[in-house]
Amino acid sequence: MKPHVDDGFRNRRRGLDATRRDFLKVGALGLGGLTFPWLLGNPARGAGARDYVRDKSVVFLFLSGGASQFETFDPKMTAPAEFRSLNGEIRTSLPGITFGGTLPRLASMAHRLAVIRSFVGPQDSAHDGAIRRVLKAGSADPAGASIGAIAARLAGSVHPTTATPTFIQLADPEPGGEYEEARGRYYVGNSPGSLGPAYAPFDPSREGDLRSNMTLRVPVERLTDRRALLSAFDNLQRELDVNGRMATHDAGQRQAFEVLRGECRTAFDLSRENPGVLDRYDTSRIIVGYSGSSRSANYRDHPSPLGRHLLLARRLCEAGCGVVTINSPAWDSHGDGVHPNIVYTMEHEARALDHAVTAFIEDVAQRGLTDRILLVIATEFGRTPRIDRAGGRDHWPGLCPLVLAGGGWRMGQVIGRSDARAERPNGEPISTRNLLGTILQTLFDTNRLRLAESAPPNLVRMIEESEPIVHLT
Repeated sequence: MKPHVDDGFRNRRRGLDATRRDFLKVGALGLGGLTFPWLLGNPARGAGARDYVRDKSVVFLFLSGGASQFETFDPKMTAPAEFRSLNGEIRTSLPGITFGGTLPRLASMAHRLAVIRSFVGPQDSAHDGAIRRVLKAGSADPAGASIGAIAARLAGSVHPTTATPTFIQLADPEPGGEYEEARGRYYVGNSPGSLGPAYAPFDPSREGDLRSNMTLRVPVERLTDRRALLSAFDNLQRELDVNGRMATHDAGQRQAFEVLRGECRTAFDLSRENPGVLDRYDTSRIIVGYSGSSRSANYRDHPSPLGRHLLLARRLCEAGCGVVTINSPAWDSHGDGVHPNIVYTMEHEARALDHAVTAFIEDVAQRGLTDRILLVIATEFGRTPRIDRAGGRDHWPGLCPLVLAGGGWRMGQVIGRSDARAERPNGEPISTRNLLGTILQTLFDTNRLRLAESAPPNLVRMIEESEPIVHLT
C-alpha cells in the first residue's frame, strides 16, 4: 500500500507577476460522468493473484523534440569546436564527469543519478515514429501498447486502496502551433494500442478546472458554479456513507465513485501542499518556448509548468499511481527561425529542467521515497554532432541522452561511453528494450509474474525478452 498524500500546494503562478494561485491550476480531468474507459469493467490493481506488483512507481519525463546529448549530459569539450557543447561544461559531484553548463544543480547531485551515454533510441529521425518507439517500448506499430498501458494491464487500471489510476499523463497546456503537434505525438505514443481504451492514460490536463470536473454529472447550467459542484460532491459522499447506496451499483461504477471520493482527488488538490515545497518546485519564473518567428508553428513564450507537473507526479505516486508520464516540449533546436537554436533552448528549457528535476529528487529523498520512485528522463533522439551556421543541431538517431534516478537501482555512475564526437556508442549500446526492462522490473516482480495466471502470455514474454540495464543492478 502506498503512503497517504500529505498536505500540499497553495497556489500557481502563470506569469512573472502573476499570483501564487495561478501557479496551482492544474487543468481539467474532463471525466464525463462515470463512463471512464480506463476504469469501468476492469479489476483494480491487486485484485486476484497480482502479488507480483511492487510498491513502486515510475515518473517518465519526456523531452519532446529531441534534446541534445552534448549540451545536457555529454559535453565532449575535447572534440573540435564545431562539435563540442555550445554552453560549455560544468563539473559534477562525480570525479572526472561534466554536464552541460546550464545544468549546475543537476551536476551537484550527479551522485544520485545514473547517466547513460551509450543509449541508442529508435533508428528513426522523424518525430512521430521516434516518439512512438520510445513510449511504446520500441514498437513501430501504432497499434503497439505504450509502456504505461502495459503497466496498467499488468497491475490493474486503478490502485485497489486509493482508486488512483495506474497510468496518468501530464502535458504542457500551452495552446497552438508546435505545442499542439508535440502533444499529439505524445498522446499517440502513450496510447494503449491493441490493449484497448481501458488501459489508456488518465489525463487531467486537457480542459477546464480540476475540481469542477471531479464530480458526477450535474445540469449544464451549474457547471460554472464551483460552490454548487463541490457541495453536490460532498452531499453525494455523505449520502453514500450514510445509506449504503454504493452497494446498488456494479463493480465498475463503484470503482468510478471511489476515484471521486478517494486519494486521487486529494492528490490533485495542490492547495494542500506545503508552501515551502511549492516554492522549491516553482519554475514559473523561467520562461520557456520560442517567439523568434512570426510563423504560426513556433513555440509561444510562457512560464514553465514543469515544476508543477513534477510535484503533481510525486503526489500521484504517493497516492498509488504506477506510471506518470510528463511531456516537456520545445527541445527541437534547429535554429531555423521557427525553432530555437541550441543556446536559446538550453537557457530556457534546460534551466527549467535543472530546477524542477533537482527539486523533485531532493523532495523524494526527504520523504524517504527514493527507492520507491524511479525517475526516467528521455527523449526521442539526440542532435547532430556538427553545429550548423545558425547555431542549431538537427535530428540524430545515433545517440541520445538518458538519465535515471532512484527506483532502488544503483545510482552515482555513468553507464557506457560515446565515441570521440558523440555520434554513436563506443561499445555495447543500451536500447529501448533495456529501458523497458528496467521500468517493468521496477514495477513488477518478474519471477512471480511468470507464474501469474492473470498475466497475458504475450506481455510476460515481452518482459522476459527485455533485459534491464545490467549496470544498474
